[in-house]
Amino acid sequence: MRLRLHLSWLFLLGGLIWGASTFAAAHRGPAAARIVAVLTYGYVVWALYWGVPAFWRFWRLHSYRLAGALGGLPFPFRWAVTASLLVCGAYFASVFGGGLLEFFRCLRGLRGQA
Repeated sequence: MRLRLHLSWLFLLGGLIWGASTFAAAHRGPAAARIVAVLTYGYVVWALYWGVPAFWRFWRLHSYRLAGALGGLPFPFRWAVTASLLVCGAYFASVFGGGLLEFFRCLRGLRGQA
């Protein structure tokens, strides 16, 4: 039996650790600021949980185009551009609507099965 760890669970765990550590550092602020911080961190973790697997599927389907476009660059630059696009693309696509979109797609799929 093979153990398979999903990418979304890793982001959920990392987001929870990041949110807890940042919240602990900003604990001395007013109560309203703490509530906003908790809601913001909660949304970011939730959006990453739903959005990163969708971005990863998109990346696997379309990364060959990037490889062709960057073919003339030396390896360190190709690696830096690819890593930057993966990390920043996954974060921004998830937080700025991709996580929400993927959540509603899955919710609609579940309603269709019932």
